[in-house]
Amino acid sequence: MKKDIIKSLYFLILFLPVLNCSEDDSQKNKNEIKVKNEEEELRSVKSQNFIVYSEKINDTEFSIIYPPTDFVIKRSDNADSHLTVFYSKKDNNNSYVWFYFPSSAKTINVFDLERLVNSKGGIVEANKWKIVGRAENTPYKWVKVQFDYLKKQGEQEIEGSILICKVPQTRHAFYIILNYSDKSSEWFLPEAKKILESISFQEIENS
Repeated sequence: MKKDIIKSLYFLILFLPVLNCSEDDSQKNKNEIKVKNEEEELRSVKSQNFIVYSEKINDTEFSIIYPPTDFVIKRSDNADSHLTVFYSKKDNNNSYVWFYFPSSAKTINVFDLERLVNSKGGIVEANKWKIVGRAENTPYKWVKVQFDYLKKQGEQEIEGSILICKVPQTRHAFYIILNYSDKSSEWFLPEAKKILESISFQEIENS
């Protein structure tokens, strides 16, 4: 019995490097496949005249695929927030997709951000938007609450939505604003939808 155990241990020690090598090769193959898929996806994106835009927000890398022929990006950072706005080129930048991220020093949850947006002096009151709807069921898992608003501006009616969002696997909340006129909704909403559908989040590992 003792000899059988010793033989088994000897066999295991003898073949352990081979097994480890096989696991390493397997992991290497997986990594190669992952890189290959990412490269193919990027080539596919470029071939369709789209660009991948990404930036680091707090502990997360935030990426969006967008058509540069239709949108221009403007960024603004301060001690309290990061702003990234995709302005549509089709109507002199009056239609836009606006991303607001509180700074890492001001981590805020979904509930508090919703209250802040609708508070006295908040973005709704400051822009004189009239809230006409609220929904918690949206096509995007990271959108927790959606507010729809209206505003009369001259001869046109401004429409829009405020999406209160949460970065997956974190406590960080942020919001997105879709703003457009009633005359531009037919072409703007499909373009804005493509941007929202392309959003991805990647946690940044601390080394």
